[in-house]
Amino acid sequence: MNLELTPEQIKRAGQLFGKSYLSNLSPEERLEGINPRDVMSYFKPAELLAATNPRDVMSYFKPADRLAGINPRDVMSHFGQMEQLQGLSVDEIEAFENKLSELKKRIK
Repeated sequence: MNLELTPEQIKRAGQLFGKSYLSNLSPEERLEGINPRDVMSYFKPAELLAATNPRDVMSYFKPADRLAGINPRDVMSHFGQMEQLQGLSVDEIEAFENKLSELKKRIK
């Protein structure tokens, strides 16, 4: 039996078999060998962070980076002066102090 298929028919058959095969694989098997950055690039930041605890994300940043872009006046007026500093590590407080010093120099 000699069956002739066009390139389009071969492509379509491959897609059908591929979908059937892939649907039986676990997510780990489907993603095996794929660079995580390639997968993550398909998602928007809001989608990536939706199921993430902010504390888990923040632990990957240096204290100075955590405070970047924060206006100390806004922080202090919103939360009060001492309450905002409670619970921060020594490194975080020092980074905050450094940031305040930088801001003071710019203002002068």
